[in-house]
Amino acid sequence: QYMASMMGNFDQDDLGFFGDMDDFDLGGRLGTMDDQHMASMFSQMDADEFTFFDGMDGFDLGGELAEMDDQHMASMMGNFDKDDLGFFGAMDDFDLAGELGSMDDQHMASMFSQMDADEFTFFDGMDGFDLGCDLAEMDDQHMASMMGNFDQDDLGFFDGMDDFDLAGELAEMDDEHKTDMLGNMAGDNLAFLDDMDGFDIPDDWNSPPADIPGDMGDMGDMGDMNMGDMGDDHKAPEPEQHQPEPVFEQQSATIELVGVSSEGIAF
Repeated sequence: QYMASMMGNFDQDDLGFFGDMDDFDLGGRLGTMDDQHMASMFSQMDADEFTFFDGMDGFDLGGELAEMDDQHMASMMGNFDKDDLGFFGAMDDFDLAGELGSMDDQHMASMFSQMDADEFTFFDGMDGFDLGCDLAEMDDQHMASMMGNFDQDDLGFFDGMDDFDLAGELAEMDDEHKTDMLGNMAGDNLAFLDDMDGFDIPDDWNSPPADIPGDMGDMGDMGDMNMGDMGDDHKAPEPEQHQPEPVFEQQSATIELVGVSSEGIAF
């Protein structure tokens, strides 16, 4: 765990130093590292570091990647940029397209949700992997989870694909997952979807919960209305004030003057 965390911040020169040490076997240490920590380490690196690992004696980068499970593969590649993906796609001993083609919907959606249009462009042009087909076969739950994290550019890329009908997929998505997806989107993304040919955002998708009065759902349209101008009908009744009754305690005292002398007054 700590080895992976440390080396994730190394550059090619740092790795080279560790690889040249006489009393430390970097290749052997990497070969025994579990998928989770290796994926975490690789996710912080780029093509320069992958080049070092791929050429290192005593460590089979392609073999390790081929044996990595879908969950950690997806988590790792979700942090890759187009150049990192390009390195993996060009490796002789690792079939990136084949790995993607066999990845399940959940992990693929998780991976794509962290990427942007540059990475989708790479996948769409990659030999041996059919991005449009995989998207078309993805179930509603994972499609909604994935697209809920997209920005307007990502949605625009999917909408512009020749072999994937974004509007059609959204129109056929069940209401539960569609509501979840829309609820995670910002206003610009909602505006994009609402303007898209072949799909309309349902009028009631953001209706208020049943325990909130219906007219409260329209408060977002009030603009700069002064709440003080809403009229007495909209004011909550003021609680009745109860003042405590004054209490008067009658006290009496009797003073009897006994006598007066030059030395004082006696009572």
